[in-house]
Amino acid sequence: MATRLSDLERKKIKRLYNKGLSILNISYELNRDKSTIRKYIKDMGLTRQPKVVDLTGKIYGKLVVLELDHVEKSRRYWKCQCECGNTTVVRESNLQHRITKSCGCLKKETKKHD
Repeated sequence: MATRLSDLERKKIKRLYNKGLSILNISYELNRDKSTIRKYIKDMGLTRQPKVVDLTGKIYGKLVVLELDHVEKSRRYWKCQCECGNTTVVRESNLQHRITKSCGCLKKETKKHD
């Protein structure tokens, strides 16, 4: 059975984890098992919050992000203004992965040319 963590080790784990080090790196640093580090982090409720990125003002294709519209099932939806003047609400991942590039006017334009 492994020995318990000392107060000094607990403080160091907390400091390193909050600094951004992975559980694996912390276990190497303290010469402890990963499961011991993971258990301590879980027991203390030390969880990293996902980085919240503000997309306001950024341009994706023909869309300019105006504001955060709503959050649904941990997915963020942004209100965007298209170059053609329309506004639309787009899921964050669709903007970041360049899936949605306009309000739909781009699709209409390409159909007219065919």
